[in-house]
Amino acid sequence: MSDITICSMYHSKDSSDLLTLNWDLTTSLNPGVKILWLVGDNRPKGGEPIEPPKGGFTFIQGYHSEDLKRVYNWPILAAYHGGLCLNALLPYCKTKYVLFLDSDFFVVRRDWLKELIAHMEEKKPAMFGAPWHPKYPGKPRYFPTHAFSCYNSDIIPVWELDFNPGYDFKYTHTSTNPGAFYPPEDPPRSKNVLYKAFFNLRKRLAIGSSRDVTWLIRESLKNSGLWVECAQPVWKEQHKKSKASRFLDMFLPERFSFTPKRPHYFTDVGFKEKGYPDFYELDMEEYMFEGEPYGIHIRNTHRRKDIARKFTQLAEGLKSSAKMS
Repeated sequence: MSDITICSMYHSKDSSDLLTLNWDLTTSLNPGVKILWLVGDNRPKGGEPIEPPKGGFTFIQGYHSEDLKRVYNWPILAAYHGGLCLNALLPYCKTKYVLFLDSDFFVVRRDWLKELIAHMEEKKPAMFGAPWHPKYPGKPRYFPTHAFSCYNSDIIPVWELDFNPGYDFKYTHTSTNPGAFYPPEDPPRSKNVLYKAFFNLRKRLAIGSSRDVTWLIRESLKNSGLWVECAQPVWKEQHKKSKASRFLDMFLPERFSFTPKRPHYFTDVGFKEKGYPDFYELDMEEYMFEGEPYGIHIRNTHRRKDIARKFTQLAEGLKSSAKMS
């Protein structure tokens, strides 16, 4: 019997390579833990063949994005592509603890799976994970994302979860709104003060409004009274909004504030300050837990032209972090 089930997916060469790296790191850091690692196969039809990730994975057929293009508009299509794949893994989750882990999210602590299970046994959170980084103000706050979220299935039956986004049908489906891009793209940059002020206001009105993957889960648990626990994103001064925006945040309610209001939700003390490799400077998201380095999230590898160099830096940094943990 497995101690924990891990659920991941892949759809590209980058995600396959990252998942291979994740298998190597996770198994080396967690000797003696029995893992059932389910992986949804979301590879596209045709094109260049993509090799599956290497490791002791159990593969489950996911969804072809080409089939979904007839139903969903871009970029919502990508969210449904991932959500439907995670839903396909749920019937195979039989353990008490189920961890949803993106291929590009890496936990760097030694014996972190034992620590995670022990923490959830002792503290009894229904769910523990990494929230959206506060640099994405449109995303929901104070709730773990699908990138790293562990459920106690005795409290939250995982087979009843729905990872589909919660967007309105009329905006997301090609049958009612063909060819649309939803949510609307950001406008081109402008030096016009009034123009910038208008779109700044529009972004404030959209804070926390995204209905991406896990939104339906968050909504279903909103009034349950269950305790959901989060690791701390690292958010440093130079990457926050302007001083004027932050000053305005002091007087605005949470709903319209770019800066999250809950104390200790994020921290400016990251891996570098603790003597670890500096992933933050590589444009990767760092997460802390109980004051110590916990995990990193790469994100947006498909937009990076220097991915080969990033892979090398990532692998070297992960090895250094593993030795230090």
